[in-house]
Amino acid sequence: MLYDKSKVPIKGVKQMYEDAVQFLTNRYSGLTGSEKQLADYLIRNMNNILQMSVKELAEHSQVSVATVVRLAQHLGFDGYSSFRLHLAKIHSVQEDYVLDIQKKDTDIQKQIHKVLNANIDSIRLTIECLDLSLVEQAARRLCEAERVLFFGTGTSHIVCTDATFKFQRINKISYSAEDLHTAAVYLSHFKENDVVVAISHSGRTNDTVKCLQLAQKKAIQTIAITTFQDSPIYEYADLILNTKTRESPMHKVAITSRTSQFAIIDAMFMAALMTDYDKSIDAIMKTSSLLEDL
Repeated sequence: MLYDKSKVPIKGVKQMYEDAVQFLTNRYSGLTGSEKQLADYLIRNMNNILQMSVKELAEHSQVSVATVVRLAQHLGFDGYSSFRLHLAKIHSVQEDYVLDIQKKDTDIQKQIHKVLNANIDSIRLTIECLDLSLVEQAARRLCEAERVLFFGTGTSHIVCTDATFKFQRINKISYSAEDLHTAAVYLSHFKENDVVVAISHSGRTNDTVKCLQLAQKKAIQTIAITTFQDSPIYEYADLILNTKTRESPMHKVAITSRTSQFAIIDAMFMAALMTDYDKSIDAIMKTSSLLEDL
């Protein structure tokens, strides 16, 4: 969901149904080290833990009983019993199926099927929570800007590179950067009506947050694409577009999170194209004609 800080308080962000994996994954980045260890065990063994006592869970996950209770309270429950009851209510038979490196399944075709379905599921979940009118609002800001900077690190930067090429096709001056020094050079020439689009799955990537801080100091408009609500990126973005995924923290390689980011970029691109249709189509045709000459 696209969250407009100027109009909607953070507690007003649309809440979608979360299964047990999503529930833990969406809160994972705010946990302590021992709590993350426990959350990893819960995600891997959801079918088994629903019948475990607090002592049994602590023993099997190799954490203390105090950590189990602390995790439950950290997530807003009175204690372990109410936490376990909530997990039982939202538990899904759907397998946590992407790149769980603990599994020893050697069926290659089965893994191919799982990863393709994971990507489909990620886009479906994102669509379900997407406020299309606010995506349109973000697109208008991009159209009105003279220049746009897409910033992200790692796999998020791949999404930024794709976004840059897309918006250049409709004659929008666009840049992508994955380090702060390069971003600072671009931002030094940006004006207030220009836009920075920051992409971070966790919303906690230090350089991405700092890039938004730099933009904020110059009163440059900012849009963020992220999965986790209440992450640091919220403090420095004017508009926040939330993606959804069941990709658990154990997946070590980003797959579905990146897929949903690509989908959001495509949605903003199409909205921008339709917002300034004649100019965009003219630019696309000029580019297409030149490429045909090659």
